[in-house]
Amino acid sequence: MKRSNMQQAFVGEDDRSSSDFGKERDGNEQVVLKVIGGNVSLVVDGQVDDEDVYEQFTHIQGEICLEGGKVLRIQVYGDSACTAMIVDAGEQTIVQPDLNTTQADIAFP
Repeated sequence: MKRSNMQQAFVGEDDRSSSDFGKERDGNEQVVLKVIGGNVSLVVDGQVDDEDVYEQFTHIQGEICLEGGKVLRIQVYGDSACTAMIVDAGEQTIVQPDLNTTQADIAFP
């Protein structure tokens, strides 16, 4: 896991000689997590050729295994709705789809 202050990213490098070094800074921090593994599934019409699936998908779902035994579960429905959650590895959850879709609840395996 790597953390960095978002304000510092725009201002420049940390000034470690500053008198406030080590004090908590205001603003948001970016936390970068290492990806260990996982999978992403694309939902396409049955007539779509393999070479065209990257351009013609209608939905995306995935489980991305992160460091520390966590899993990012994500669903993207068309171009209008998305759900995402980080859970403990092995935890069974159900992601509720956007109510504007006709798709039933989707459970991750």
